[in-house]
Amino acid sequence: MKRTIFRISILLFAGITIMTACKKKNDKDNPNNPQRIVVITPDDPNYVGGMTEPESTCITDEHGDTIGTQLSYRSCVDVDGETISYQLKQYCSNVDTSFEDLLYGPYKYNTEYGECSRRQEGNFTIIDSVLVLELVEIERVYVCKWHYEVAVYNDGTAQVVLPYHRPDYAPCGEPTIDGYLCCVIDVSDEDLGEVEGNGGLHRYLTRVIYGLEFKVANHIYMVPMKISSYYVGMRL
Repeated sequence: MKRTIFRISILLFAGITIMTACKKKNDKDNPNNPQRIVVITPDDPNYVGGMTEPESTCITDEHGDTIGTQLSYRSCVDVDGETISYQLKQYCSNVDTSFEDLLYGPYKYNTEYGECSRRQEGNFTIIDSVLVLELVEIERVYVCKWHYEVAVYNDGTAQVVLPYHRPDYAPCGEPTIDGYLCCVIDVSDEDLGEVEGNGGLHRYLTRVIYGLEFKVANHIYMVPMKISSYYVGMRL
């Protein structure tokens, strides 16, 4: 339902732009011969468009550490016999969070598609969109955001939404059966030393790295989610 609403909002934007552009043409040209804008949607039988395979690169920080994943691909569509194209991008940052206590429990998840912002580049309106993933573990919520672009072309006579790769969350396993929604990549414990006055108990830092899997153009991309938790226990 939410995906349908987001798609409708893009088409409504196309309609609003059409009315505005037509009004400007009508004011300038002969009102008895107004300029019409032809709207081309993916559902149109005359719609001809395509996309290249996404190219994946790592996003790194100033130290050279990988902090995210970026995809880039070319999207094109035919407008009156002319090929219109635009280079679209997607990206997702790794998740790194910390808590004071250790907590394990079955996961539930929610996904939602939305719009972040818009920018104009010549005849293109670029809609910065996002897939928001929420993983719920008992009372905690972990959030991961996969950003992607949608391009709308309008030259004053034709308007078209270029094809794009829409990301999807691909959970590992069925939550109703085993509760697993992500893959465990690594688990480590660090002894932070003895807790004074606690009879030899030690304070530990546990780091669990999960892999969140997203599907784009039939390819699976894994985003690391590191959760650091502290606990007190007997010396290992």
